[in-house]
Amino acid sequence: MNKTNKIKAALIFLAILCAFGCNKTKKQGFCTKTARISSENIYIVEDNLNILKSKKIAKIYIEQAFAYLLQNSSGNTFYTDILEKKDKYSVQLFSKKDGEKDVVFLNFFILDYKSDDFCTKRVVVWDGGSYFWHISYDVQKDEFFDVWINY
Repeated sequence: MNKTNKIKAALIFLAILCAFGCNKTKKQGFCTKTARISSENIYIVEDNLNILKSKKIAKIYIEQAFAYLLQNSSGNTFYTDILEKKDKYSVQLFSKKDGEKDVVFLNFFILDYKSDDFCTKRVVVWDGGSYFWHISYDVQKDEFFDVWINY
C-alpha cells in the first residue's frame, strides 16, 4: 500500500471511529473529528514533487497534521490552543526536496489574516502564537516533524 493510500485509510478509519463513538475517542476534550478547512482556504503554492495534485489530496495532509497534534497534545498547551481553533485556519502547502528528504510543508494561518501572497509564495509571520504555525511531513518516513509555533 503506498503512502497516499495509507493516509486515506487512516482518515477513513478516523471518520468511522468518530461516526460510531466520538465521545469515546476524546483526548483532552477534543474529538478526533477532522478539521473542516474549506477548499477556498487551501493554497497549493509549490509542488516540486508532484504529489499535491488537488486540494482533496492536500486535505489528507491537513487532516493528518491535526491528528498528529491530537496524538501528541498531552501536556502541550500549544497544541491544545491549535486544536481548539482547528476549523479557523487557512493553509499553504509546498512539496519539495529538503536535502535527501521529500517533504510536504504545511503553513497555517488564522482565517482573519489575509495576504495577497498566499497563492504565489510562502508567507512567513513572526509572532502571533497559535494563530500562525508550521509542520513538515517526511514522505519517505511517513511521519510529521518540525512543528513550529510562533510563541
